Amino acid sequence: MEKQANSLHQLINGNEQALIKQVRIIDEFFKMDKASEMIESLNTLTEDLLFSNDLDNVTHNMRTHIVNQLRVVTLLAKLRECRIRV
Repeated sequence: MEKQANSLHQLINGNEQALIKQVRIIDEFFKMDKASEMIESLNTLTEDLLFSNDLDNVTHNMRTHIVNQLRVVTLLAKLRECRIRV
């Protein structure tokens, strides 16, 4: 029983350390640029592409990249909202 409790304690401690590292990475990430600046940049690129005269030349692959960029924007916004400062 003690061995099982010790293993659980090690698992929890490892998860805590990983969480602390993730929070620091997120904190450093948002020190470089504001989330709003990154989102604005991605939106500008997307809008420029979607409203270009060559919209017929937008390939399926480009559309996939647009969707992925929108997912990144959503992630950035959510990370910024729940960011914990350390």
